[in-house]
Amino acid sequence: MAEENRHRHGVGERVTLLRGHLLAPLPEPVDCIVANLPYVSRAEWESLPTGIAAYEPRLALDGGPDGLERIGELLASAGPHLRPGGAILLEIGAAQGPAVIRLAEEHFPQARVDLLRDYAGLARVVRVQTAD
Repeated sequence: MAEENRHRHGVGERVTLLRGHLLAPLPEPVDCIVANLPYVSRAEWESLPTGIAAYEPRLALDGGPDGLERIGELLASAGPHLRPGGAILLEIGAAQGPAVIRLAEEHFPQARVDLLRDYAGLARVVRVQTAD
């Protein structure tokens, strides 16, 4: 799907796709990591509308018991993959802000960590901005 989208949007020559688990395939540190990881908790999965649960792959949505399994894994491994002054932007569930902020501060104690709101006013992105 990513390959198809890359060509559909005319960025085929500017976007390189790497296959692998989370940040493992990165050949060198980057300036910015943007991720929309699975963040639906197991309890939330059971109550998802049929239109979502029946058509979206569970692997794309199921974030483990509390919804933070992959987010925590990425934050724990991101340090060596991020250049000084780099940033991480993570899409999260609207109620996960405080928990993800705690994880980010644990792994990046010197970084500025904050929540960004979507157009509906919900806190849906955690930004981690590291120092230079």
